[in-house]
Amino acid sequence: MRITIRRWYVFLVVVALGIAAALVTTSGVKPQYSAAMDAFVNAPPSRSSAPTGSVENSGGVGFAGSLEERAMDADASRAQIHKLGLLPTYKVSWTRAKLVLSVSVTGPTPDLARRTVEEVVAMANRHLVAHQASAGVADPGAQYSIMPAAEGANLSPAQYPGRSRQRIVIGVVALAAAVGLAVALDGLVAARRRAAAGGTRRPDSPPDAGSPRSPLVLEPDPLAAPLYGRDASERAIPGHETAAVNEDTVTIRTGGRLGAGPVPPDLDRSGRPR
Repeated sequence: MRITIRRWYVFLVVVALGIAAALVTTSGVKPQYSAAMDAFVNAPPSRSSAPTGSVENSGGVGFAGSLEERAMDADASRAQIHKLGLLPTYKVSWTRAKLVLSVSVTGPTPDLARRTVEEVVAMANRHLVAHQASAGVADPGAQYSIMPAAEGANLSPAQYPGRSRQRIVIGVVALAAAVGLAVALDGLVAARRRAAAGGTRRPDSPPDAGSPRSPLVLEPDPLAAPLYGRDASERAIPGHETAAVNEDTVTIRTGGRLGAGPVPPDLDRSGRPR
């Protein structure tokens, strides 16, 4: 969180790009409109005149509602709706507790959805009247009918299925990318600063061999003998160091300058111990 706050400009840029990508990606989602309509089974005004074999004697309102639920849910009814240029994907259900036949559908336009549910209710009424006529109940006063509960269908606002889910997924990815890029940029800037300050070495680590600050590199001694002379006798012996002082050459055994060994005596110019 501290790194993200420090690199807030990277975080905001990536989040803004993610929002723009979400809007562009989900702009192609087409709206869907839902329409619903309820209908009641209207009982005949005179039940005493209904002959034997009518819908009333077969179960009355409940029978009529369940009959039309099965009839409108059949493939033949859906095919007929499709031939009219309407939506065959409607849903129909009969609620016995409320004695209501409900029809609903979702379509690309509100007008198409509205005309579909209204046509299904009208088809259910025609089917119920025809069924009673085939059973010998031809008198309209003795027939059951299906009447809409309202003059028109109930339309819902436009819905965009899947758009919210896509935007959430893109938003989560954008947030993760913003945090990751902020951390990566912070690490890159820190590495460049360390390199510009003299390397990526930690302050408490020993200097590398060959570094200008390394104590392991010996400065040349103008009074010392060359490491490689003209013959083998003039070469430095490993473990010893030779120096010339006022035409007198004194060899001091050090046992390795850099390693552990005895401390050499302190000599004066003539070679005598002080």
